Amino acid sequence: AAEKQDTITNQYGEISFQPKIVKAMSADSDAADPTPSFTFNLTQKVEGDQTPYTSTATITGAGEVSFPEITVYDDGTYVYTITEAHGDYPGMEYSKQVVTYTVKVTRADDGTLYIAEGDETYTVKTGDETETGNTITNEYTTINYAPAIEKALTGNVHREHPVAKEKFTFKLQGVSYNGVALEEALDFLDFSTDAYTSGLFLQANGVQLGDTPQAGVVYGSRLYVAMYGSNLVWCIDAASGRIVRQIAMPSPEGICAADGYVYVSCNDGYLARIDTLSLEADAKRLEVGPNPAGVCSANGSVYVAISDGYNYANEYANGFRVVRVSTSDFSQQAEITVGMNPNIVQADAQGNIFAVCQGNYGMGTTEVKPEVWKITPDNSASTFVAATSIAVRENTLYTIYNYTNYTTNESTLNYRAYSCETGAVLKENLLSLNDLPAAPIGIFVNPGDGHIYVTGDRSVYDYNSPGYVYRYAPDGSLVKRYDAGSHPFAVVFK
Repeated sequence: AAEKQDTITNQYGEISFQPKIVKAMSADSDAADPTPSFTFNLTQKVEGDQTPYTSTATITGAGEVSFPEITVYDDGTYVYTITEAHGDYPGMEYSKQVVTYTVKVTRADDGTLYIAEGDETYTVKTGDETETGNTITNEYTTINYAPAIEKALTGNVHREHPVAKEKFTFKLQGVSYNGVALEEALDFLDFSTDAYTSGLFLQANGVQLGDTPQAGVVYGSRLYVAMYGSNLVWCIDAASGRIVRQIAMPSPEGICAADGYVYVSCNDGYLARIDTLSLEADAKRLEVGPNPAGVCSANGSVYVAISDGYNYANEYANGFRVVRVSTSDFSQQAEITVGMNPNIVQADAQGNIFAVCQGNYGMGTTEVKPEVWKITPDNSASTFVAATSIAVRENTLYTIYNYTNYTTNESTLNYRAYSCETGAVLKENLLSLNDLPAAPIGIFVNPGDGHIYVTGDRSVYDYNSPGYVYRYAPDGSLVKRYDAGSHPFAVVFK
């Protein structure tokens, strides 16, 4: 008799489905020119250490957005989240909504897979509220205004005089867009090729840098630039110059980075910080004092110069200090008394802080000249040397002393290098006397090769014409002078 055998049958099937959402924009979006593009990220929810499925989809303007088809080979419930990638289109408020796409796949008795009616669902979470749907909406804001002026003629002109009947034409010229001014620029110098690129930001992004850039810092692969007049901080890819994020910030001035945050002094009296992972400004801002200026990091702290700079009529009475803030818990550690009107702060390799105190420009009751104060890690402070602008590399302090008493119009200018430890003059004439800038603004030193950079105006009384960046070798000899934009203010090294 034949031996009876058991039969095992493998069940196999596959099924595909395609996630979709609807992109909507507010009524004002019709004014957006050019039409903005939006990118969406889809991520599978998984358990444990499984690798989630991910994909992206892009659309220009509004409409239905389809992701690539997803194929699965087993029954079960599949859950995906869909979010919008934040961009940089001016005036656009990018959505923080989260769409959840859920698909229940069932296996029939014959092994095939199917999705029953009602087993493919979408929900959208807006804030704390969740409802059925798959629409993600963006808000776009425009402001309409009609500029108007009044034309008047002065002098003894009779109404019948020909000039009184003359037609006058006026030209309206844009100086800013979306709070961003149209003059300032970000330039780039490639050390490997010695190529100087003017207007890198504009070339990379198609928009202007903004109004009144103050300072910048490179942290990781990104450059952060404080834009005082535009009330924002740009986060920029340091390699390409492309915008990563625009971060709203009231009157930002000084900027530094430490321990995963970028710290920004704001002229309204506060120190703010930006998380460099989420690129969001911390909800907490720390009140530090009137008109905070420069900032730097050392010793697990951020040091903030409190200038009280708008209170010149009262001799900057509420300044005279540097505030020390802990980077571990974002709290004030100490207030350190320094000279009048501090603005620039820099740290050396030993954790000493050097604060430039600008004085009163010879316009007070008693003349107070610029001086640099030295703050040690234990918070003791004392006067050190005379300077109006400084840079620090390792344990050398590089200075410009460019002082004018505006009461007597007497001026003094010198460039020196000092020991950060002792204050001894290391070099009396830091730069070649035959190649000095005509109207220096700031001094900066490349931490890598020690080359010295000085920014300057074209002349003492010309702040509007294109200026220069002077590059000197460590021995003070001029390497090259680069043409720059008007009033070049800061240099940042990558």
